[in-house]
Amino acid sequence: IHSRGLPVMSWYPLIFSESGWKNHPDWRQVSLLPWPEGKTKEISCCINSGYGDALIELMCEAIGRFKLDGIWFDGSAFTEIWERPLPLTCFCPACREKFKKDTGLDLPEKMDWNDPVFRRWVAWRFKVFGEYIGKAAREIRKRYPNVAVVVNHYHRPQIPWHSAIPLDIYDA
Repeated sequence: IHSRGLPVMSWYPLIFSESGWKNHPDWRQVSLLPWPEGKTKEISCCINSGYGDALIELMCEAIGRFKLDGIWFDGSAFTEIWERPLPLTCFCPACREKFKKDTGLDLPEKMDWNDPVFRRWVAWRFKVFGEYIGKAAREIRKRYPNVAVVVNHYHRPQIPWHSAIPLDIYDA
């Protein structure tokens, strides 16, 4: 493709990794609500766990090895948004620790919009997810300054708040 003067990009889902989910139980997303049976139940990994850094390393390795001009992150939602009922993640140990460190609070025990801790957690997820996307882009561009980092941003009418797709500007 390069010999024809065209840029080469690859695609990777941001939160999905079958091998990561299988080999690293501590990377698995944990839902507050029942997880729907379907394709994403046993592949959803948490960006706040070791998976987040491993994903960045994998993308850098792929860019270098295959001389890619860019990477396209698809599935760019904190919680998967394609199956119903929607799960509500993440309550994994890494998220528990990070939420406590960032806010001084324990994760909420149930989905309750009247609970100020639940509302704080929802806002925290939006912020943390945007920060991760920015971190991934920065780390990739630090090693490969001219590489395009593309994020499939799911701001669409039917995408619910569960996704934590950043509403505010984020550094990517």
